[in-house]
Amino acid sequence: MRPQLALIIAAYAAAFVMRRPAVRSGHRRINSIVDDLQEHDVVEYSTDDGGLGLGVVCEDGSIHPLCYFVEDEDDDGGPVDYVWDEEVDAVEAERAVRVVDDVYPKTRQAQRGVDNPHGEHAEDVYEIERGALDERVVVAFRPERDIVWG
Repeated sequence: MRPQLALIIAAYAAAFVMRRPAVRSGHRRINSIVDDLQEHDVVEYSTDDGGLGLGVVCEDGSIHPLCYFVEDEDDDGGPVDYVWDEEVDAVEAERAVRVVDDVYPKTRQAQRGVDNPHGEHAEDVYEIERGALDERVVVAFRPERDIVWG
């Protein structure tokens, strides 16, 4: 075996042996999904009151809660659009309990105003079928986040 190849193999083996399991507060995380989260994943997370919330994984790994802005009186089981809940702060990724499947990411033109005078900015929207979420998930209703074009 060539000396360079042997050195590379030895370096990888040493790095593998020296790897530590994920530890937080002296406890090893078992069955944690935190290490598998990616930016823009939509997740259900545990809330302070013992319930479940809905949020999106941010670039820094935190989870930003989502809200919805159109209340469907028919409740036909169709999809719901969710956007960032600007009224609350992000929570730590360790609260994630499940990545939601079947999320359709899209964008919409952001509300015009001082920060968007020409309407060129967009915001992320996450379309999710009603049946895709755990029945315990509670999401804030914020009708002021709806954009009404006049």
